[in-house]
Amino acid sequence: MKSRNKQAALRNTSSWRHWPAAVCRLPVATWLLFCLAALFVIAGAATLGVAAPTPALTGWHLIALTGSWLVIWGLGLELLHLQLAQSELLLIPLVALLTGWGLLLLARVAPSFLLRQLLWLALGVGALCTVALTSQLSRWLRRYRYTLLVSGLLLLAATIAFGVNPSGYGARLWLGLPLGQHGIYFQPSELLKLLFVIYLAAYLAERRAVPAPGESRQLWLAVLGPLLLMVSLSLVLLAWQEDLGAALLFYLTFLAMLYLAWGESKHVLAGLLFFTPLAVGGTLLSARVALRVSIWLDPWAPAQADRAYQILRSLFALAAGGLLGEGPGLGYPTLIPAVHTDFVYAALVEEYGAVGAVALLALLALLIQRGLHIAQTNKTPFEALLAGGLTALMGIQSWVIIAGNIKLIPITGVTLPFLSYGGSSFLTMLTAVGLLLNLSAPHPPPLTLTLSHAAPPPALRCTAGRLGHALLLLLLSTALGTGVWTIIRTTELQAQASNPHRVLDELRIQRGNIIDRQGTLLAGITVDESGFVERRYPVPAAAPVVGYATLDYGTAGIERSCDTALRGLAQRSPWQRAGDDLLHRFPAGLTVPLTLDASLQKAAQELLAGQLGAAVLANVHTGEILVLASTPTYNPNTVAERWETLRDTPTAPLLNRVTQGLAQPGGILETVLLGALLEEGRLSTPPLPLAAELAINGDTWGCRTAPLGSDWAAALHSACPAPFAKVGEREGVAWLEAVFARWELTTPPALELPTITAERELTATTPAAEASGQGTLLVTPLQLLNVAATVGNDGKRPSLHLLATPIDGCPTGLTTTTTVLAPSTATALRALWPQWNAGQIGHLAHAVGGPERELLWYIGLDQEAAPRYTVVVLLENPTVPEKSALIGQQLLKLAASSTN
Repeated sequence: MKSRNKQAALRNTSSWRHWPAAVCRLPVATWLLFCLAALFVIAGAATLGVAAPTPALTGWHLIALTGSWLVIWGLGLELLHLQLAQSELLLIPLVALLTGWGLLLLARVAPSFLLRQLLWLALGVGALCTVALTSQLSRWLRRYRYTLLVSGLLLLAATIAFGVNPSGYGARLWLGLPLGQHGIYFQPSELLKLLFVIYLAAYLAERRAVPAPGESRQLWLAVLGPLLLMVSLSLVLLAWQEDLGAALLFYLTFLAMLYLAWGESKHVLAGLLFFTPLAVGGTLLSARVALRVSIWLDPWAPAQADRAYQILRSLFALAAGGLLGEGPGLGYPTLIPAVHTDFVYAALVEEYGAVGAVALLALLALLIQRGLHIAQTNKTPFEALLAGGLTALMGIQSWVIIAGNIKLIPITGVTLPFLSYGGSSFLTMLTAVGLLLNLSAPHPPPLTLTLSHAAPPPALRCTAGRLGHALLLLLLSTALGTGVWTIIRTTELQAQASNPHRVLDELRIQRGNIIDRQGTLLAGITVDESGFVERRYPVPAAAPVVGYATLDYGTAGIERSCDTALRGLAQRSPWQRAGDDLLHRFPAGLTVPLTLDASLQKAAQELLAGQLGAAVLANVHTGEILVLASTPTYNPNTVAERWETLRDTPTAPLLNRVTQGLAQPGGILETVLLGALLEEGRLSTPPLPLAAELAINGDTWGCRTAPLGSDWAAALHSACPAPFAKVGEREGVAWLEAVFARWELTTPPALELPTITAERELTATTPAAEASGQGTLLVTPLQLLNVAATVGNDGKRPSLHLLATPIDGCPTGLTTTTTVLAPSTATALRALWPQWNAGQIGHLAHAVGGPERELLWYIGLDQEAAPRYTVVVLLENPTVPEKSALIGQQLLKLAASSTN
């Protein structure tokens, strides 16, 4: 002992006298890594200062973080350089970088705990240096292993009676005094981990020799009995407190040290098999364990909604991080409960991405490699086992918490070494690093004793190497698991309705405006002081066209069709997208101008109020739609609040009756049939009598009004179905289908909004029913707008559209006209339409839509000779016989006056 003390004193004295030379002999990697760690901490603090993620994080916090970290680790490294120049000093910059990263994360998610963690850092580095510089420490630890372990167990047992929880709820795993506002608390299970490893190292070092085959079984009991007893006692105490994360950590560390000592894979396998019934029993006997297992197995189950939010938010954070991360201070890690203790890895990945996760795992892997290198180079079994056990403890604890964060195993509640908040864990892990440094320093090996009559045990160098491979495989499993959530399943998670990141990101997107033909704002945004955006609709009457944009219920109308343009995602190069994602810049949405006329749209909705119906008005030459009204409708400003009511109301206010309201055309098909006969030159005298009635679904159906003549004009004016039914019977179904197809009544019309057409079964109808508009053909008002516009545009069907100009990110409609009739035919057809007030012409007809469901159609033009506007109106069970015509004529009058 005296010899070793003398050598240590001489070494220390020589170091103090010649410290510049000692520093020069240190590996360059140590200084380089420490400088890189310092740059990382300084840059990280500066980035957080610019990002300003929370008002609670002030500049003084960041100054204290950077200054304290530099001073504490700078002094610690300098002292260790001077005193332990030949030890494994590469551990210091590694651990310093990890603690600095942890402090940056703590400043980001819980700045109120930062100063306390800095105090624990100072105490921890002090403990590290003290332990590292204590001579003959390993000898004392080995001698008093039982005393140390029993003391740790007594402290842990004391938490059963005197334990508290600083948060005021949850498991009472701490001992301490509530001094001042916060108090001083310590978690005995953290200290017990260190004492447990020391005890195992000493016990296994004395009994590493494998008994010969002929030895009695009593030797095995003498060797394994006390060992299993102490392990069982530790596990019982931990299970009693239900701190099962620590119990799992203890057990896996025990198995790792068994393998390190004897190199027998069967010991590990047997231990895992033994743990299986314990885990099953814990699940059955402990409600807390059962809940964690249930959440782990299926966190997406609806029944888990109020219990699995912690792990789900962890997974959402991983998906938000993606490959490169949100950036320091730019994510939402505080959405995860207890993020600064149990889910710091998820917070790290969210802001630093999969790249940051790989960097962290690489640092942990390097730490494990250097720790096991110390184990391999130590000449005594105890010190080799102690170094290997401490390294295994750090590696296994890192795996347990990371695996819980990424749903590889149930949530355990242990801390991530050097990064999570927690004074007890911080102090324990830094003390463990000090022990590794102490063991790596050159010193005379102590005397060792082994049991006699034993075969030589396997070399610790070999078992430590294989243990290192196993620990690296565990870290690799977490890297792969992280990649699943950050790369492979990131799109799936980001689309989850319960993902709060999606909600918050959506609240910051500044959607573009939607305006009418006069520049009137139909949809816009307001932005509050926090940058959150609210969508507003100054003209609720435009809802059938504009639609809505909500977080919970998606989009509709132009908001859906032009979502890419309104979100500013159109015309962005990959480089622009990458830059915006990196800097968290939300692109400005494009303004979408519509052909709609806000004043006419309001008038149409008012005219339709109180009725089930639709109205649509367009320019016959350009195809511009000025009015597209549907009732009942909704207020897009209150869709989210009234969603259930709007969805479940029988009158379907969310349905756009112009584009998706299928109905029997009835007598309105008479214009189509007359146009076809005129175009073919086969329009003969109508069959008489015009007022003959048809049988429709057991009811009789005749003219809307008594005909005033016997020609086609009279039949059209009174909407008499009989002569047209005769035409259908004469021409047949094939001819009718060709006519319908020519007028595009069997295909969905092209428009920037979703349109539909009905599926038909021609065998279930007759030519008479089809020709009278009471067969299988169902049409929408938009399809009949095509008919009316064709008649008004001299037989050419214009391209109906709602966009005033083409916009990238919006649907592209047709841009050409299609000839359906000859101009002379269109002129002749307009002459057959009845005259209405102010020179307007139009066709008013009715249809039977079902039991007690009468439909009243009106298609009209503003004038016969040179029409400019056309209108289609559909009402269900109108209260006034000619209500559709009255509404249509009023809209045509307003349209004509608005352009004069």
